[in-house]
Amino acid sequence: MLLIAPGLLGVIIGAPLVASELEYGTWRLAWSQTISRTRWLTVKLALVTGGLVVLGAAMTAVITWYRAPMDRLTGHLLPNIYDYEGLVLTAYILCAFGFGVLAGLLIRRSIPAMIAAFIPWLAIRLVIENLLRSHLVAPVTLVQNCGGLCIESGRNGGTGISAIPPATGRIGDWVLSIGGNAQGTQNVFTYQPAGRFWSLQFIEAGIFVALTAAALGVAVWLLHRRPA
Repeated sequence: MLLIAPGLLGVIIGAPLVASELEYGTWRLAWSQTISRTRWLTVKLALVTGGLVVLGAAMTAVITWYRAPMDRLTGHLLPNIYDYEGLVLTAYILCAFGFGVLAGLLIRRSIPAMIAAFIPWLAIRLVIENLLRSHLVAPVTLVQNCGGLCIESGRNGGTGISAIPPATGRIGDWVLSIGGNAQGTQNVFTYQPAGRFWSLQFIEAGIFVALTAAALGVAVWLLHRRPA
């Protein structure tokens, strides 16, 4: 539920914004006033986007406050914690909203537009979380002389984040891989330091905000070019 909640919220708000006007025929009244339809959509997008930013920031503040004691034990890079503290929660909601608005304009029906917007949002979210996030900033490699306690070359194990300090010595570091060198004389650890939380947040949030801007920009352009 934590994985899909921001996407559901975004598409539920975004998809009907234009699709409901087309689906029920109210566009004939809304788009025949003295205000152009491009301005009509731009104002609505600005108001709703502003509200979503406020909502996302409020949710993030409450979750961060609630999690503060536990964050001292695990840091902020655990998947379900990273996704709800910092900037990315708001960016997730905005991206799903942008996809929903664009899908609603193209499909012209609210429910199918929600589904069509949610699927690519979820796919992008999973790809970034599982494949790209750990490499948004180049990981740090730590090499230690094993002193007779060498790890097999190529073996990965004990990775992740826990309340027990990993080999890096700092709680909250995200250990990506553990192995040994080819000679069997050193242990090699690859990790993201806990202090990179905000760097990772800015980069990932920037990706989703850029997708939001692209989707909303295309929606405004298509509506502007739509025949009267």
